[in-house]
Amino acid sequence: MSAPPVPKLRIPLQKSGNYMFATAPALPPRPASLNKLDDDYDDGGMVIPMAQASQWKKEETLKTLPVEESRDTDNQKAPSFSAPAQAKIHSSLCIIILFVLVIISLAMSVGVLSWFLMKNVTPSEELQGLHLNNSEMLARVKEDLDDLKAAQSMHERTIKDRFSELQDMTVSLCEKSNVSSPCPTKWTAEGKMCYFFSKQKYNWNDAFSYCTSRRAHLVSIWSDEEAAFLIANLDKSAKYWLGLTYLAKEKKWQWKDDDQSLSISFWNKGEPQKGGNKNCAIMHPNGTWASAMCSLPYHWICKKRLIC
Repeated sequence: MSAPPVPKLRIPLQKSGNYMFATAPALPPRPASLNKLDDDYDDGGMVIPMAQASQWKKEETLKTLPVEESRDTDNQKAPSFSAPAQAKIHSSLCIIILFVLVIISLAMSVGVLSWFLMKNVTPSEELQGLHLNNSEMLARVKEDLDDLKAAQSMHERTIKDRFSELQDMTVSLCEKSNVSSPCPTKWTAEGKMCYFFSKQKYNWNDAFSYCTSRRAHLVSIWSDEEAAFLIANLDKSAKYWLGLTYLAKEKKWQWKDDDQSLSISFWNKGEPQKGGNKNCAIMHPNGTWASAMCSLPYHWICKKRLIC
């Protein structure tokens, strides 16, 4: 019967002086059939040179290291370039994104600016168009007003002519009658005329309307005698409207009752004043005249022909 093969053993080494001794570990129990071979089995130590034992230990140690530890050792020895590469890629990506955002911002800014300019230009053009239309309308309105003024002047002349004829007829009738007081109540007779001296104050237009409604007109003065009569009947603390207005277009003063220019005047020193809308005339208590704003309130004098 042949003996079974002897297993290979890993012998731990022990250093002693200049040699490394290998001591065999405990062997597993042998079968009974092999007891007879005990005398032939040698379990003693054998002597191995130190250099050879050191190389052998190093190789055995590397063989017995775990796989993961071996990989970690390789990784520590070999430098890794993956982290810097990833950082560089990330930086490039950020730069690209930033550049795209800048382009988008510029495009949006240009769009907003264009919209703002279009919104501002369009109303300006519309305003210019409206201004032109308004100018044309104003020109037409002025032309219409001029036509109306011309027609009104002609109408007033016609009325005044007929009114003068009526007054002449009235005077002739009054001369043939025996009426003791030809003027209305509160009116004062002088020659062939009746005069009313107001106790109230109106502006020029209201005073003119008051006289017209009484078939009269604001007083006009044609002689020194008439002026002296008026001064004698004036309230010495009041100013009175005259039927005298300034025509800016013709640049002259004119009586309102018959559209005649002045034949006699009693302007105070420095009068009439120009500008300041002083287009109406008043008479002071001493009989002198002055220009005044038509909107101011003053007393007034009405004048008309004798009525039976």
